[in-house]
Amino acid sequence: MFRRVSRPVRLSAVIVATMFAVGITGGVLAQDETPTPNTIVTHPAHIHVGSCSNLDPNPMAPFNDVGPQMKDDKLPTSEDMKGSLTAAPVEYSQTEDVEASFDDILAEAHALNVHESAQNAENYIACGDIGGAVIDDTVTIGLQEQNGSGYTGVAIIEKDGDDHVKVTVYLTKVTEAAPTPEASPAP
Repeated sequence: MFRRVSRPVRLSAVIVATMFAVGITGGVLAQDETPTPNTIVTHPAHIHVGSCSNLDPNPMAPFNDVGPQMKDDKLPTSEDMKGSLTAAPVEYSQTEDVEASFDDILAEAHALNVHESAQNAENYIACGDIGGAVIDDTVTIGLQEQNGSGYTGVAIIEKDGDDHVKVTVYLTKVTEAAPTPEASPAP
C-alpha cells in the first residue's frame, strides 16, 4: 500500500536532489579524471630566495618531488588502507642533505614553493615563508594554498650535522564535500 506524499514534501525532495546534483556553488559537481594505475602525479618543490608573494623564479635548492606515500616503491593497496576511508590523503616528500645552509636560509627571506607538476612548473600550488620558532635546530612552517589549487600543508626544515638541511613536506588537498541533505520532518 502506498502513502500519498504531499506536494510540499515532493517539491522539497526535488530541490534537495537538484542542490546535490548541481552543488551549492551552482556548478556541476565533477570528479578529477581518474589516473591510470601506472600514472603517479608528483609536485616538484624548491627553496627560493624571497617570500611567497615575491619569489626569485630561480630555485636555490631543489628536493624530492612531493607525491603519494609509497610502500616498497608502489602505491598502497586496498589492504594497506585502515581506519576511516574518508580521511583526506596526504602527499609526502623527504629529502636529506639539501645543499642549503640552515643558518643562511633563516638569515634572510626564503620560501618553500611547491609546483603543480614538472610539465606545469609555472603553476604554484602551495608556498610557505620560512621562519618562526627554531627548536632543536628545526623550524616548522605552514604551506598556504596558491592559485586556487586546494593544496595546503606543513614543511619541517631541520639542520643536519654539515649545516645542510633535511626537508620533509606534507601536502593535502582540500576538496569540497557534497552537501548532505537534511532529513525532512515526518508528515
